[in-house]
Amino acid sequence: MTDRERRHAKKQWRNEKKALRKRQEKAIEFKRTLVTPPSSPEQNQKGMSRQKQQALKHQNKEKAKVYRDNKLKEIEISNLKRKVYSCRKRLNRLKEKSVKRALFNFQVLIQQLKQKNEKEQKREKNRLARNIAGPIIKKYGLKQETFRLIVINIDKHRSRRKPCLTRRVKEKVHAFYLREDNSRIITGMKSTVTKRKQKKQKRKLWDSLKCLHRKFLSEGNTKPSYTVFARLRPFWVLFPCEADRNTCLCKICDNINLMVNALHKADVLSSNKVDDVVKETVCDECTYECMYGLCDTCKDRKVNIDDKTLDKTVSWSQWPIKKEKRLLKDVKERVISFTVKETENDKASDKKIKDYLKMPKKENLQNKEL
Repeated sequence: MTDRERRHAKKQWRNEKKALRKRQEKAIEFKRTLVTPPSSPEQNQKGMSRQKQQALKHQNKEKAKVYRDNKLKEIEISNLKRKVYSCRKRLNRLKEKSVKRALFNFQVLIQQLKQKNEKEQKREKNRLARNIAGPIIKKYGLKQETFRLIVINIDKHRSRRKPCLTRRVKEKVHAFYLREDNSRIITGMKSTVTKRKQKKQKRKLWDSLKCLHRKFLSEGNTKPSYTVFARLRPFWVLFPCEADRNTCLCKICDNINLMVNALHKADVLSSNKVDDVVKETVCDECTYECMYGLCDTCKDRKVNIDDKTLDKTVSWSQWPIKKEKRLLKDVKERVISFTVKETENDKASDKKIKDYLKMPKKENLQNKEL
């Protein structure tokens, strides 16, 4: 409030207080004029004991004391609130003054740097830019804004370092993932995936990431790590799963994979991939003669097996075809053939295992032709 408003408010309070006192005085006079019979002390003495009268007097005294204390506390609280309000206002005024002063100093500093930048030569401008772009400005991301205020060309003072390996290899890795020999597209209107408002048709990988990484390294000069190669995989190129298949898995190929995995776990073979086993026994995987054992060079090749592991007992799973006689609805016995997964145990030197290791040649070629 201004001084004038404060005087007006005090005057209004005084008038209201006078009116209140007049009303209170009128009420007291009205009570005095009332004609009421005097209270009979004999009845009070009969109906109430002396101890109870003393207790009531004491209780009334305590109530009056509490009322007076509350009034004093209310006055004290109002005074403290007034002081807090005045202190808060004073603090806000000080803050405004300090902010205005800081803005003024900032504008003066910017004007001085602008003036100096206009007069200096190119070398001095570059030196000024390097001095300004310190770690504190970089920390709060104010480098470009500061250069814009001082009228320094930002493009000339950006770092001219080569882009990191991830950016250099990104396009090549994306093109490699999207090739038909590395991934296949899934047909279907609902076979899509969306990320950051970008909708793409799903693709499924033909092989594992480790095999694809080795293939990528053998094809190009750039050699990104496996972590970078896996991170640069497009979001619509996904790993295959059983739900994507509409037909059953070929049992012949699966039998070979189960056999090779079991031999690899038993340290009989060095790799758990059928392709690696095939490469050891043929000259060229894409040649008909090599894959069907008609090549004179590689028809007698064998898989490298450590002699120490020939006596090991290997257990593997297979999908054999079994035949069984069953009673049908026409109450006739018929022979039914079905496929069951069973576990077999044998030594690594057994003829059955050696025959299995020769089978991948033809099956691998058939898969590639398909």
